[in-house]
Amino acid sequence: MCGNLVSLQAIMNGDNVHLDLWMYIRDEIRNLIISGDFSSGDRLIEGDLAARFKVSRGPVRTALMDLERTGLVVSTPRRFTQVASFGPDDLDELYELILGLESLGITRSAGRIDDLMLEELYGIQETLEQAELEGDRRRAVECDLDFHRHLCGLASNKRLLAVWEQLVDQMRFVIASVQRIDPTVATEGGEHRRIIEALAREDRAAALIALQEHLDIARTKTTGMHQLGNGSHWDDLRLSRA
Repeated sequence: MCGNLVSLQAIMNGDNVHLDLWMYIRDEIRNLIISGDFSSGDRLIEGDLAARFKVSRGPVRTALMDLERTGLVVSTPRRFTQVASFGPDDLDELYELILGLESLGITRSAGRIDDLMLEELYGIQETLEQAELEGDRRRAVECDLDFHRHLCGLASNKRLLAVWEQLVDQMRFVIASVQRIDPTVATEGGEHRRIIEALAREDRAAALIALQEHLDIARTKTTGMHQLGNGSHWDDLRLSRA
């Protein structure tokens, strides 16, 4: 279920959890980036992070390597790690990939959309809307991601979904930034519900149009806000702390 997040404190308290320590460190660093505590271009120093989380440098190093793999942080020629920066070209490329992958999911969905799938999509959207009403931005971001993950998964193609998952951290950053600009971007225009309704009618052409309109609106908001800043990174797109 979207928004079902587990904190680092759980593993430090010895709770019954099943992820390795470095995975929790990774999730905590990711949350700090999404929340705006760490900004685009900020250096991420292993020793400082290890002290912050009260762990050794090993799991911090592994966490940063995984975040680099997903594009949320980058290593520099000077051998330090920093939060990734996204320019207009990066945004265009990311939105084009998202649109292509999810469109393929919808296109290949023939015969795979049943009442259970529609119920799941409506449930995710209702949870997203409730999170927005409650001002729970982190949960809203995760629900928005989960909705788009389901669209890609309609094709029942494991490799297609695996490619989508490689972009998930970058999309998480984008969605969080868009919701900071407009907290109701996923609901006010009704694009999500239009996509579901089109799928329920088995009208894949209408679903594709609704998806493109939805992503075009998000892209316009993010690129427009970027141009209002200094153009170098996303400092003005940070998600304010919940």
